[in-house]
Amino acid sequence: MTHKIIGLLVTLLLAGCATADRKTSLTFDETTVGAATDAKPQKLYLPAGTGRHAAVLILSKCWASDDTYEEDWAKRFASWGYVALVLDSLRPRGVPTTCSFRGDHSRRSNLPAAAQAGDLVAAMAYLRSRPDVDPDRLMGLGIDRGASVLIQAAQLRVVETIHIKPFRAIVASSGDCDGGDEGRRFGGGGGDNAQLASDILIMVGDHDDLDPDAKSCRHFSDVVDRNGHDLRLRIYVGAYHLFDTPIPLHLSGDGNMIGRNSAAASRSIEDVRSFVNSAMAP
Repeated sequence: MTHKIIGLLVTLLLAGCATADRKTSLTFDETTVGAATDAKPQKLYLPAGTGRHAAVLILSKCWASDDTYEEDWAKRFASWGYVALVLDSLRPRGVPTTCSFRGDHSRRSNLPAAAQAGDLVAAMAYLRSRPDVDPDRLMGLGIDRGASVLIQAAQLRVVETIHIKPFRAIVASSGDCDGGDEGRRFGGGGGDNAQLASDILIMVGDHDDLDPDAKSCRHFSDVVDRNGHDLRLRIYVGAYHLFDTPIPLHLSGDGNMIGRNSAAASRSIEDVRSFVNSAMAP
């Protein structure tokens, strides 16, 4: 899967909360957000205890997969004391995928970028408005397409352009760190002439076919102005794209190896815990 992600991301984020050009952004309230056992489309996982908690918004892959990656992370964060919301922009609209594949330049879904942008902004606002959430301690975690979105959202000029309060911290796994021409137009992109607005942990396998030897993420780490923020780049030896998911390692229809590396997945959990303990401290 070669994702045309970053140009779409900047369109997504810069569209902000504007009305979509055929569909509107999703609504996040008591009618649409519920527990994992509820029939509501957006899933919320709550920690034990009372008072205000840190929160995490979890962004998913570019297709509506059946694996438990996002749910597993939501449960893990809840056990760490976080309010966790899994953002699903696809299933509520009946859209199976927004992925694009090598050599395929067709439009793969009828989901407007503006609607997806609105989903992200609305979900952030929803979490910050909850009485059990500390609005200053909101972080994002993303995999694949979701990770690529968050790498752009970590950059100062992007969040200034779309007028949102940045995440306190971001975890991006198997994302594309090269924002392309569209990203660079708006101060994001691959890190050149960009400043961070959030602490960020980037995790990638050194065998990831979509970023061989983590070239784009190494470049991002080397050139971006950290602007006082913590940037950690973790490259896992022998790991492929989606190395920390439950998806068995296999050759995709696009000719890329994707899937789990158990050793790297276990190490990534340790790395995330260490990172958030620092970045998200009260």
